[in-house]
Amino acid sequence: MEKGEPLRSCIGCRSVKDKNVLLRYVLSPENELVLDYNSKLPGRGCYVCADVTCLDKAIKQRAFQRSFKSKIVVVDKTEDFIKVILKRSYGKIASYLSFAVRGKKVALGTLAVELDLKKGRIALLLISSDMSASAVDKWKGRLKNNINCKVVEKFEGFEPIIGNRKVVGIRDEGLALEIAREIEIIEKLDFNIL
Repeated sequence: MEKGEPLRSCIGCRSVKDKNVLLRYVLSPENELVLDYNSKLPGRGCYVCADVTCLDKAIKQRAFQRSFKSKIVVVDKTEDFIKVILKRSYGKIASYLSFAVRGKKVALGTLAVELDLKKGRIALLLISSDMSASAVDKWKGRLKNNINCKVVEKFEGFEPIIGNRKVVGIRDEGLALEIAREIEIIEKLDFNIL
């Protein structure tokens, strides 16, 4: 029998999910709530879905305080938590892209991506949201069934890594999965607060 991912409960919606799809929070020595980016900080942790509704519910219903069984310093605005999470996700994507560029596991720009698509070497296609809708549709039309495609907001934040390219193909499947996961967190949480 294969060992699956550990399960945890979201303190907002109470649903049970794989630990790796939830965000973990711990308490600092000053009793401040800290987002545990890599799930490696010591101490008791609690988990929340990467979802605005769950996070808002956890804050408003004082679920963090109940989970840690103590008075804790927690911000009153869900938007403040979301800003931290979004900054983390954009930072992780930038790190993955940087690694992909250094390891030559990425196709940058139209010509390189088209060539790799023809050769079947793309696992994830990233398209800048500032491309026209027809250009996005054209790129999506070139994809085979097993290729994931994400239209990314704030693509310009990655310019130091990828230049001013509007389309990027990730060749490595592991990197593609991690980048797609972070983009999904951003899609769920980003409501134009950055």
